[in-house]
Amino acid sequence: MIDYEIGDNMNRFYKRYSDLIFHLLNNNKWISIAELSEKTEYSRSTIWRDLEILSLFS
Repeated sequence: MIDYEIGDNMNRFYKRYSDLIFHLLNNNKWISIAELSEKTEYSRSTIWRDLEILSLFS
């Protein structure tokens, strides 16, 4: 049961990750966190946290 919960959390993260990447690269221009929040319907704090996590892998 724990593996399912971990997998479910990772699936939600990957969905947010793919949404963020899509909107960041879609218009070929910079976009603010407020605009990302509006387009993805995720909170600005969630987006900021995810971008910090993603920066660890770059």
